Amino acid sequence: MTLIQAQDRRLISPSAAPTLLLKHPQAALAPRSKRFKTISSSHRSSDNSTSTAAANATTTTPSVAASLRRVLNLPPKNGSSSSHSITQGADQRYRVFLDQWDKGFMEAQENPKGHFADTIYGEIPRELEGTLFRNGPGKFTLGGKRIPHPYDGDGLVASIAFKNGTAFFRSRFVQTPEYKAEAAADSVLFRGTFATQRSGGAMANAGDLYVKNTSNTNVVAYGDRLWTLFEAGQPFRLNPKTLDTIGPELLDGLFKAGLPFDLGSKESNSMFAAFTRLAQGRAAPAASAALSDEQISAGGTAVTAHPHICPSTGRLVTFSYRVRPIVPSSPNEAPFVTDITFYELENDAENTGKMRSAATREYTLPGFAFLHDFALTENYYVIFQNPVTVENAPYMLGQAPAVSCVRWVKDTPTFVHVIPRNRANSTMNNPTNTRSDGRSSDDVMVFSAPPLFVFHHANAFEKKTSAFTTSNNTASTTTSTSSTCADTSTTLIIDSIHYNSLPAVGREALSHQSVDPDAAFTSRLRRVEIDLKSKILKVRCAFDGYLEMPAVNPNFLSKKHQFVYGYHSIFEDPQIALAKVDVEGRKVELWNPGKNRFALEPRFIPRNRGRNKGKNSNNNSTAGKAGGGGSARGVFNTSNSNKSAEEVEVEDDGWLIAQLFDSEAMRSEIVILDAQNLSQGPVAIVALNELMPSALHACWSDTYYGPVNDDTSNSDAGSESSLHESKAGNVVPFGSPVSVKAEREKLKGSGSVRKSMPTGSSKSENTICNSNNSEYSEEIGSKNGTGLKEFSSKMQSVAIVLGALWSNFTEI
Repeated sequence: MTLIQAQDRRLISPSAAPTLLLKHPQAALAPRSKRFKTISSSHRSSDNSTSTAAANATTTTPSVAASLRRVLNLPPKNGSSSSHSITQGADQRYRVFLDQWDKGFMEAQENPKGHFADTIYGEIPRELEGTLFRNGPGKFTLGGKRIPHPYDGDGLVASIAFKNGTAFFRSRFVQTPEYKAEAAADSVLFRGTFATQRSGGAMANAGDLYVKNTSNTNVVAYGDRLWTLFEAGQPFRLNPKTLDTIGPELLDGLFKAGLPFDLGSKESNSMFAAFTRLAQGRAAPAASAALSDEQISAGGTAVTAHPHICPSTGRLVTFSYRVRPIVPSSPNEAPFVTDITFYELENDAENTGKMRSAATREYTLPGFAFLHDFALTENYYVIFQNPVTVENAPYMLGQAPAVSCVRWVKDTPTFVHVIPRNRANSTMNNPTNTRSDGRSSDDVMVFSAPPLFVFHHANAFEKKTSAFTTSNNTASTTTSTSSTCADTSTTLIIDSIHYNSLPAVGREALSHQSVDPDAAFTSRLRRVEIDLKSKILKVRCAFDGYLEMPAVNPNFLSKKHQFVYGYHSIFEDPQIALAKVDVEGRKVELWNPGKNRFALEPRFIPRNRGRNKGKNSNNNSTAGKAGGGGSARGVFNTSNSNKSAEEVEVEDDGWLIAQLFDSEAMRSEIVILDAQNLSQGPVAIVALNELMPSALHACWSDTYYGPVNDDTSNSDAGSESSLHESKAGNVVPFGSPVSVKAEREKLKGSGSVRKSMPTGSSKSENTICNSNNSEYSEEIGSKNGTGLKEFSSKMQSVAIVLGALWSNFTEI
């Protein structure tokens, strides 16, 4: 029997845990006793009565002084912060891994002319034609000083174009106004998201709420457009062939320039620009001169770094957001909400070169929503609202960067919002039956899940029957904001990467955030199943090893899938392996690149772009009627939506491509593997002639954006390197000559297939979860209400502090 540790340290069994009914998402801010009720008397027991009483016990409201100390990010009165010891503890456990991993964030030089890369192992498949784009931070030094956090580095986009067994590489920095201004000044002019502040302490940063748009997080190719993305601002558009920056991508006003919060009127938003201009001009005149009034105004919209191309419609599906202050109707209500707008974008049918939103859907979340990604099914958008809040005062006062002000709200559930897609050609900017805060309440369903944090979703899909069956006494049960839904017999399946709590992003952030240092190393692939008819939400582990940067065959996005790919960190023997998780057969296949070699986010490239037929290589059943590459309006050009079961694409028939960094040889490579035989090692490895920092995300385009015919005169490629023959005697760049035999043995790796799963709960990083389908489940009702009461008190204090700060700053 699985036991779950309750908040009061007593052990309770799942059978004793009450099932819960969530009345309304706004009730997250209400006392716990008013939020939940038991709906199944069969779950009541003496243990349940005790835990429920503990959950509803009245807690002492924190004093105003204590609340303000938390709001202002000050240490407790009776002692200092323990973040330093926390950092040391994390370093001791993972020091070797982190030291090698950090080498991947090296200063880079862009190469706009480009060069043909050497194939040092195997042969590039000749049928592999298209371009891999990667984006990540690439500039880490200004004025001779290294910036405090690598993710504050300016975006460096690289393209690797494949054709006829060759690979052509080029790279360019995204020419944002901030990048150009800081490059000219050779000093930090802007505040970063993670840890970067202007020199001069709090006074040099106070009042300037503008966050530098590094445009370094993701890259997406759609049609002939290439975007770089940074989720706290607007995208930038690049020329996909040359990587030249064209400028901010606002889609003729569909996206709004400016900071992503709305003060309620055009006048107030413009006044905020003047306020920011004053703060910047006092501390960094060069920063103020680099930005327009529109950029530093309030009222802008930030665009997610994770758009998705729907294979059924061919549309680019994305969302924008902004935070908006409200007047709380009760002391327990947050003083702001997060407005989200979903867009289903497509190229203009008349080939005007413009894009339009074929469908739009607006939705409002209570409080501050930390949203990095979303999941997409045929009929729904799915959002995981992590239990975090933001303490604005330290950032406003210049004491801390933005991410350092995000706080984990302990003992609070994660809310899963299931929002029906609007796929019509007409927009729906004002849904019917909306409430005063803008949320549509007639069709959206909201469920509570155990406390968890999600950055990335692998995939989501709908089906009529449950993917796995367990008794109800092991599941948390919730209901929606409405009893109606488009199809109440549907079950949603969402595969995501779950963290146990808010992870600190990098060692540098640990000194700023009061978080569990081990949380960043707890990412696991878990499956959430939501029965929309019974209103039951279940969570189970899909892979018990560390996994991040998940990917699936793009033709199976929003469809039933069997395989999830990602990178698997091995901390004891520092390296990052590539993993292929069979979520149905409950197997995992690994390719280990070797010690001090780090594989980054993999991308799956279908071998024949949707024309494959037959069965999956590692499964006895077909993938079902899944897949489809979308329409010619997007990147993909095929569709399987009308194919018979015999014609369904083989899900894992394709290549897995990833960036590879060798921290010992200090070499950057691109590795290509056969997704059906991952553990057999690479099909080919391409060595770059220069170091490329560890990128964050990547995308693939079926269009070849390399030189054509005599176009090679614009590159740095010589006649010999342009031949790309895999010769015995190739010299590995940035290292001494290595024999082909020794190099191939090193590159082959030690991948293996886990054919059978151990019983019981396994904690081995190289094994999948227990095979008896036991669920990871937390009983929310067994927790006490301290976290929520502290959260409510914080919100009141934040509102008071913000009002006072605004009054003081406007009088400067």
